[in-house]
Amino acid sequence: MGVKRMANDKGRLRVKLFSLLLLSFLVVFLCRFAYELYFTANDLVVTYTNNEYGGYSSESSRKVTNVATDKIKQTDFSGQEVFLDQKYEKTANMASKTSDFESDNDRLRTVVTDNKAVIQMEKLSGLSGMRALDITIGVSPANFDKMVDEVKNIGHLTSFAVNKIDKTDEFKTLMAEAETLKKTRASYLVIKEKGGGVKDLLLLEDKILEVEKNLQNLGVNLGVYSTENSFCTVNLKLNEVSKRQISALFVLKAAKDSFVWSIFAFISLMFIVTVVFGFAAVSIEIFFFMKRKRPVQADGAEPTVKEDR
Repeated sequence: MGVKRMANDKGRLRVKLFSLLLLSFLVVFLCRFAYELYFTANDLVVTYTNNEYGGYSSESSRKVTNVATDKIKQTDFSGQEVFLDQKYEKTANMASKTSDFESDNDRLRTVVTDNKAVIQMEKLSGLSGMRALDITIGVSPANFDKMVDEVKNIGHLTSFAVNKIDKTDEFKTLMAEAETLKKTRASYLVIKEKGGGVKDLLLLEDKILEVEKNLQNLGVNLGVYSTENSFCTVNLKLNEVSKRQISALFVLKAAKDSFVWSIFAFISLMFIVTVVFGFAAVSIEIFFFMKRKRPVQADGAEPTVKEDR
């Protein structure tokens, strides 16, 4: 009876162990199957000229430079509060995907109008179903945060970053260069009024023209820093995507892929568990073996070894 009962207990233990393993495998399989159905069904199939997908990479962002101006409060050496102009470049780079390109494109135009922003550059590429819109928008600093939050909700946001770079020192450097050029031009004009040889006057005229040209180039650069053109930049890349239709063939393929993946994952997991428990069992056996081999005195003290004389 004892042997038969022990055999029955072993049989029940095997059934429980098999059921536990089967249940674990089903859980792994169902989780992977749900993953395949959701993420693969919403997979993105986009082909267009841009070589980056998901992150922002726009040619237009390298051609448009906006500089904003803020009044910052400081305390001078006398302890009085003064307000200084801070020049900075603030840019939001975003990328989004959408399966309703027309609707989200219209929403974007509405957001631009509502925030009194300016579309400074845009590029539309690709055919219907695979279109990509790269757009650069200039917006006033006061409306920047509000507009960024609204653009985030257009489509499904895939990447987002905001950068702010101080440009005050660069502005001061340009102003100093412009002032130097103006003084140089004034000096040349004074010399020109004094007269001289034709050759000297021609050389002087060339120098004056060169100074004028440099002043014009500086004027263009300084125009970016003017308070009237105080803008922050919003760069958006909107990618059109198409959702895959879920068919019986798609479900069967997802089930097959999930089953194969689950087998490999389950076998790998069982191997790791077996190795870990096997190592633990061997370590325990070695520990007790060494403990049995060590002689212990009655009082629990370590045995003393007599030296041979």
